[in-house]
Amino acid sequence: MSCASIDLMILLGLTITFLTDAAVLAIRGHSRLHDEPGKFFSLAVLSVPLWLIFEAYNLRLQNWSYSGVPVAWPLALLGYGWSFATIFPGIFETADLIESFGWFPSRAAVRFSSPARRSMIFFGAICLLGPLIAPQPVASRLFALVWIGFIFLLDPINYRLGLPSLIGDFAVGRHSRFYSLLASGFACSGITGLLPNGITFFPCFKAGRFLRCRFQAISAFSLSLSSAL
Repeated sequence: MSCASIDLMILLGLTITFLTDAAVLAIRGHSRLHDEPGKFFSLAVLSVPLWLIFEAYNLRLQNWSYSGVPVAWPLALLGYGWSFATIFPGIFETADLIESFGWFPSRAAVRFSSPARRSMIFFGAICLLGPLIAPQPVASRLFALVWIGFIFLLDPINYRLGLPSLIGDFAVGRHSRFYSLLASGFACSGITGLLPNGITFFPCFKAGRFLRCRFQAISAFSLSLSSAL
C-alpha cells in the first residue's frame, strides 16, 4: 500500500463517517458527533485497544489477514491505527442511521430471569475459552464463538450495572437496536469492498464471513460499554 492509498483510505473513512453522522442528524435532529463530539472521539481512541483483543485471538486462530501492508513501520502503524480507530465509530454510526429509518417498530417485551442471565455469562465465558484451548485446526473454525462470547458474557453484566444493554432493550420492547446492529455489521462489511485494496476499517469483508460481521457489531456494542466504566 502506498502513501497515496493510505491517504485515500483516511479520506474515505472520514467522509463515510461524517456523511453518516450528518444523515442521522438530518433525520433525528441529533447525532453522536454533533451532540457529544468528545465522546465520539473517545470512542475512536477506545476502538484501537478493543479491536486489539480480537487481533490477539486472531494470532492463534488465523481467521483473517491483511494484504498490502506497507513495509515501512510508520506507514504500517498509521494504516493499522486508523483502520482500528474507525471500526467502532463506523459500526455505531451505521447502526444509528439504520435505526433512524424506523424499520424496526417496538414489539412485546421479553424479560430474562436472573438464572437466565447468569447462564448467559457462563456460556459467554465458555465461548471465549473454547477457541483458546481447542487444537489450532479446530480453533481456526471457531472464531464465531469469540464474537458471540463477548455478547453473552458482557451484555448481562452491562444490564446489571444499569448500562445500556440489549437485555434492557428487550425488557421494554425495544428491538430496533439489536436489528440495527445486525444490519450495521452487514453494511460495514460491504463498504470495505469499496475501499483501496489493503488495510480496511472492517476486515470482515476480506474474510468473507458476513454472518460473523453481524455478531461482531453487537460484540463491539457490549465491549465498548463495559470498557467505559
